Amino acid sequence: MIFQYIFFFLIYPAALYFSIYIGILYAKKRVKLNKVWKSIGLESSLVSIYSLLLSFSLVLSSNHAANRNHEIYAVADRLSVLVKKAKYYDEPLKQHLQTYLKSFFEIHDKNLKVNGFSTSRVVAEVIKIDQNLDKFLIQHQKTNAETSAEIDRILTHITNLRSSYIRLTENYNQSTPTLIIAILIVYSLLIGFLIGFMMNIENNQTFILAGIFFFISWVMVAAIWDQDHPNLGFIQPNYQSITDISSIFNSHLKGE
Repeated sequence: MIFQYIFFFLIYPAALYFSIYIGILYAKKRVKLNKVWKSIGLESSLVSIYSLLLSFSLVLSSNHAANRNHEIYAVADRLSVLVKKAKYYDEPLKQHLQTYLKSFFEIHDKNLKVNGFSTSRVVAEVIKIDQNLDKFLIQHQKTNAETSAEIDRILTHITNLRSSYIRLTENYNQSTPTLIIAILIVYSLLIGFLIGFMMNIENNQTFILAGIFFFISWVMVAAIWDQDHPNLGFIQPNYQSITDISSIFNSHLKGE
Protein backbone atom coordinates (compact mmCIF):
# COMPACT_ATOMS: atom_id res chain seq x y z
CA MET A 1 0.00 0.00 0.00
CA ILE A 2 2.92 2.35 0.66
CA PHE A 3 3.98 1.83 -2.95
CA GLN A 4 0.52 2.97 -4.11
CA TYR A 5 0.90 6.17 -2.08
CA ILE A 6 4.31 6.78 -3.64
CA PHE A 7 3.00 6.02 -7.12
CA PHE A 8 -0.10 8.24 -7.11
CA PHE A 9 1.41 11.15 -5.18
CA LEU A 10 4.99 11.12 -6.48
CA ILE A 11 5.68 8.83 -9.43
CA TYR A 12 2.50 9.59 -11.39
CA PRO A 13 2.79 13.41 -11.23
CA ALA A 14 6.49 13.12 -12.15
CA ALA A 15 5.60 10.90 -15.14
CA LEU A 16 2.84 13.34 -16.15
CA TYR A 17 5.24 16.27 -16.06
CA PHE A 18 7.82 14.24 -18.00
CA SER A 19 5.25 13.38 -20.72
CA ILE A 20 4.51 17.07 -21.24
CA TYR A 21 8.22 17.84 -21.37
CA ILE A 22 8.86 15.06 -23.93
CA GLY A 23 6.05 16.52 -26.07
CA ILE A 24 7.76 19.90 -25.98
CA LEU A 25 11.13 18.40 -26.94
CA TYR A 26 9.57 16.47 -29.82
CA ALA A 27 7.90 19.61 -31.12
CA LYS A 28 11.18 21.52 -31.00
CA LYS A 29 12.86 18.73 -32.94
CA ARG A 30 10.20 18.89 -35.67
CA VAL A 31 10.56 22.67 -35.86
CA LYS A 32 14.34 22.37 -36.34
CA LEU A 33 13.77 19.85 -39.14
CA ASN A 34 11.28 22.26 -40.77
CA LYS A 35 8.54 19.65 -40.65
CA VAL A 36 5.09 21.17 -41.01
CA TRP A 37 2.33 20.24 -38.59
CA LYS A 38 -1.26 20.60 -39.75
CA SER A 39 -4.03 20.12 -37.25
CA ILE A 40 -6.88 17.86 -38.44
CA GLY A 41 -9.17 18.64 -35.51
CA LEU A 42 -8.74 15.25 -33.87
CA GLU A 43 -6.85 16.68 -30.92
CA SER A 44 -9.95 18.12 -29.23
CA SER A 45 -11.76 14.80 -29.66
CA LEU A 46 -8.94 12.95 -27.93
CA VAL A 47 -9.04 15.39 -25.03
CA SER A 48 -12.84 15.01 -24.84
CA ILE A 49 -12.51 11.22 -24.63
CA TYR A 50 -10.00 11.68 -21.80
CA SER A 51 -12.41 14.01 -19.99
CA LEU A 52 -15.24 11.47 -20.30
CA LEU A 53 -13.05 8.66 -18.99
CA LEU A 54 -11.91 10.81 -16.09
CA SER A 55 -15.50 11.77 -15.24
CA PHE A 56 -16.68 8.16 -15.48
CA SER A 57 -13.94 6.96 -13.11
CA LEU A 58 -14.62 9.74 -10.61
CA VAL A 59 -18.37 9.04 -10.59
CA LEU A 60 -17.70 5.32 -10.11
CA SER A 61 -15.45 5.88 -7.10
CA SER A 62 -17.87 8.50 -5.69
CA ASN A 63 -20.72 5.99 -5.91
CA HIS A 64 -18.67 3.50 -3.89
CA ALA A 65 -18.08 6.18 -1.26
CA ALA A 66 -21.78 7.09 -1.21
CA ASN A 67 -22.74 3.42 -0.73
CA ARG A 68 -20.35 3.20 2.21
CA ASN A 69 -21.99 6.19 3.86
CA HIS A 70 -25.43 4.69 3.30
CA GLU A 71 -24.39 1.44 5.01
CA ILE A 72 -22.79 3.37 7.88
CA TYR A 73 -26.11 5.08 8.65
CA ALA A 74 -27.94 1.75 8.34
CA VAL A 75 -25.55 0.14 10.85
CA ALA A 76 -25.90 3.13 13.22
CA ASP A 77 -29.71 2.92 13.09
CA ARG A 78 -29.73 -0.78 13.94
CA LEU A 79 -27.17 -0.34 16.69
CA SER A 80 -29.18 2.46 18.28
CA VAL A 81 -32.26 0.20 18.49
CA LEU A 82 -30.29 -2.62 20.15
CA VAL A 83 -28.53 -0.28 22.58
CA LYS A 84 -31.85 1.19 23.65
CA LYS A 85 -33.57 -2.19 23.99
CA ALA A 86 -30.71 -3.68 26.01
CA LYS A 87 -31.39 -1.24 28.87
CA TYR A 88 -34.84 -2.62 29.58
CA TYR A 89 -34.23 -6.37 29.59
CA ASP A 90 -33.81 -8.49 32.69
CA GLU A 91 -30.79 -10.64 33.38
CA PRO A 92 -29.36 -12.75 31.78
CA LEU A 93 -30.76 -11.47 28.46
CA LYS A 94 -29.50 -7.96 29.17
CA GLN A 95 -26.00 -9.21 30.02
CA HIS A 96 -25.65 -11.33 26.86
CA LEU A 97 -26.94 -8.58 24.61
CA GLN A 98 -24.54 -6.07 26.16
CA THR A 99 -21.68 -8.55 25.74
CA TYR A 100 -22.60 -8.87 22.07
CA LEU A 101 -22.63 -5.09 21.63
CA LYS A 102 -19.28 -4.70 23.41
CA SER A 103 -17.73 -7.30 21.12
CA PHE A 104 -19.27 -5.65 18.06
CA PHE A 105 -17.88 -2.21 18.93
CA GLU A 106 -14.45 -3.74 19.59
CA ILE A 107 -14.48 -5.35 16.12
CA HIS A 108 -15.56 -2.04 14.59
CA ASP A 109 -12.83 -0.07 16.39
CA LYS A 110 -10.21 -2.52 15.17
CA ASN A 111 -11.67 -2.40 11.65
CA LEU A 112 -11.13 1.37 11.47
CA LYS A 113 -7.36 1.08 11.83
CA VAL A 114 -5.05 0.95 8.82
CA ASN A 115 -3.59 -2.34 10.04
CA GLY A 116 -7.01 -3.64 11.03
CA PHE A 117 -8.66 -6.93 10.26
CA SER A 118 -8.93 -8.16 6.70
CA THR A 119 -12.42 -8.24 5.21
CA SER A 120 -12.72 -12.00 5.66
CA ARG A 121 -11.54 -11.70 9.28
CA VAL A 122 -14.12 -9.02 10.05
CA VAL A 123 -16.91 -11.08 8.52
CA ALA A 124 -15.78 -14.15 10.46
CA GLU A 125 -15.63 -12.22 13.75
CA VAL A 126 -19.08 -10.69 13.28
CA ILE A 127 -20.60 -14.05 12.39
CA LYS A 128 -18.90 -15.63 15.41
CA ILE A 129 -20.39 -13.23 17.99
CA ASP A 130 -23.71 -13.42 16.16
CA GLN A 131 -23.77 -17.20 16.45
CA ASN A 132 -22.80 -17.07 20.13
CA LEU A 133 -25.74 -14.78 20.84
CA ASP A 134 -28.03 -16.97 18.74
CA LYS A 135 -27.20 -20.01 20.87
CA PHE A 136 -28.12 -18.15 24.03
CA LEU A 137 -31.32 -16.70 22.58
CA ILE A 138 -32.50 -20.11 21.38
CA GLN A 139 -31.87 -21.63 24.81
CA HIS A 140 -33.44 -18.64 26.56
CA GLN A 141 -36.54 -18.93 24.39
CA LYS A 142 -36.96 -22.59 25.32
CA THR A 143 -36.93 -21.84 29.04
CA ASN A 144 -38.91 -18.57 28.79
CA ALA A 145 -41.66 -19.17 26.28
CA GLU A 146 -43.34 -15.87 27.13
CA THR A 147 -40.39 -13.98 25.59
CA SER A 148 -40.69 -15.66 22.18
CA ALA A 149 -42.07 -12.58 20.42
CA GLU A 150 -39.36 -10.29 21.82
CA ILE A 151 -36.63 -12.83 21.06
CA ASP A 152 -37.83 -12.96 17.46
CA ARG A 153 -37.58 -9.16 17.24
CA ILE A 154 -34.06 -9.21 18.70
CA LEU A 155 -33.02 -11.87 16.20
CA THR A 156 -34.39 -9.73 13.38
CA HIS A 157 -32.41 -6.69 14.56
CA ILE A 158 -29.23 -8.75 15.00
CA THR A 159 -29.59 -10.29 11.55
CA ASN A 160 -30.17 -6.88 9.93
CA LEU A 161 -27.17 -5.43 11.79
CA ARG A 162 -24.93 -8.29 10.70
CA SER A 163 -26.04 -7.99 7.08
CA SER A 164 -25.53 -4.21 7.01
CA TYR A 165 -22.09 -4.38 8.59
CA ILE A 166 -20.92 -7.17 6.29
CA ARG A 167 -22.10 -5.14 3.29
CA LEU A 168 -20.21 -2.14 4.67
CA THR A 169 -17.05 -4.20 5.13
CA GLU A 170 -17.34 -5.83 1.71
CA ASN A 171 -17.74 -2.36 0.21
CA TYR A 172 -14.09 -1.70 1.11
CA ASN A 173 -13.17 -4.11 -1.69
CA GLN A 174 -15.26 -2.25 -4.25
CA SER A 175 -13.09 0.07 -6.26
CA THR A 176 -12.64 1.39 -9.75
CA PRO A 177 -11.43 -1.55 -11.90
CA THR A 178 -7.64 -1.71 -12.19
CA LEU A 179 -7.92 -1.83 -15.98
CA ILE A 180 -9.85 1.47 -16.01
CA ILE A 181 -7.26 3.12 -13.75
CA ALA A 182 -4.44 1.81 -15.96
CA ILE A 183 -6.14 3.12 -19.12
CA LEU A 184 -6.76 6.46 -17.43
CA ILE A 185 -3.12 6.83 -16.39
CA VAL A 186 -1.72 5.81 -19.79
CA TYR A 187 -4.22 8.04 -21.62
CA SER A 188 -3.35 11.02 -19.40
CA LEU A 189 0.34 10.56 -20.21
CA LEU A 190 -0.43 10.49 -23.94
CA ILE A 191 -2.62 13.59 -23.66
CA GLY A 192 0.18 15.26 -21.67
CA PHE A 193 2.55 14.51 -24.53
CA LEU A 194 0.02 15.93 -27.02
CA ILE A 195 -0.48 19.11 -25.01
CA GLY A 196 3.27 19.65 -24.69
CA PHE A 197 3.67 19.07 -28.43
CA MET A 198 0.79 21.36 -29.46
CA MET A 199 1.88 24.05 -27.05
CA ASN A 200 5.33 24.29 -28.63
CA ILE A 201 4.45 23.59 -32.26
CA GLU A 202 1.95 26.45 -32.21
CA ASN A 203 4.57 28.76 -30.65
CA ASN A 204 2.47 29.08 -27.48
CA GLN A 205 5.01 29.63 -24.72
CA THR A 206 2.49 30.41 -21.94
CA PHE A 207 2.44 27.16 -19.96
CA ILE A 208 -1.00 27.89 -18.50
CA LEU A 209 -2.77 25.08 -20.38
CA ALA A 210 -0.10 22.54 -19.48
CA GLY A 211 -0.15 23.65 -15.85
CA ILE A 212 -3.93 23.37 -15.58
CA PHE A 213 -3.94 19.95 -17.27
CA PHE A 214 -1.15 18.70 -15.00
CA PHE A 215 -2.87 19.88 -11.81
CA ILE A 216 -6.38 18.66 -12.72
CA SER A 217 -5.17 15.24 -13.91
CA TRP A 218 -3.00 14.69 -10.85
CA VAL A 219 -5.66 15.76 -8.35
CA MET A 220 -8.51 13.86 -10.05
CA VAL A 221 -6.61 10.58 -10.49
CA ALA A 222 -5.30 10.80 -6.92
CA ALA A 223 -8.84 11.53 -5.66
CA ILE A 224 -10.19 8.47 -7.49
CA TRP A 225 -7.57 6.26 -5.87
CA ASP A 226 -8.11 7.92 -2.49
CA GLN A 227 -11.88 7.30 -2.48
CA ASP A 228 -11.30 3.66 -3.44
CA HIS A 229 -9.14 3.12 -0.33
CA PRO A 230 -11.17 4.33 2.68
CA ASN A 231 -8.77 2.78 5.24
CA LEU A 232 -5.72 4.49 3.75
CA GLY A 233 -6.71 7.61 1.87
CA PHE A 234 -7.34 11.17 3.01
CA ILE A 235 -11.03 10.94 2.06
CA GLN A 236 -12.35 8.60 4.73
CA PRO A 237 -15.89 7.54 5.62
CA ASN A 238 -17.54 9.43 8.46
CA TYR A 239 -18.17 6.91 11.23
CA GLN A 240 -19.25 9.57 13.71
CA SER A 241 -22.81 8.20 13.88
CA ILE A 242 -21.53 4.76 14.97
CA THR A 243 -19.02 6.38 17.34
CA ASP A 244 -21.83 8.35 18.96
CA ILE A 245 -23.85 5.17 19.53
CA SER A 246 -20.76 3.52 21.03
CA SER A 247 -20.32 6.45 23.43
CA ILE A 248 -23.97 6.26 24.48
CA PHE A 249 -23.63 2.53 25.07
CA ASN A 250 -20.48 2.96 27.18
CA SER A 251 -22.19 5.66 29.25
CA HIS A 252 -25.06 3.24 29.92
CA LEU A 253 -22.57 0.61 31.13
CA LYS A 254 -20.85 3.07 33.45
CA GLY A 255 -24.20 4.23 34.84
CA GLU A 256 -25.22 0.75 35.91
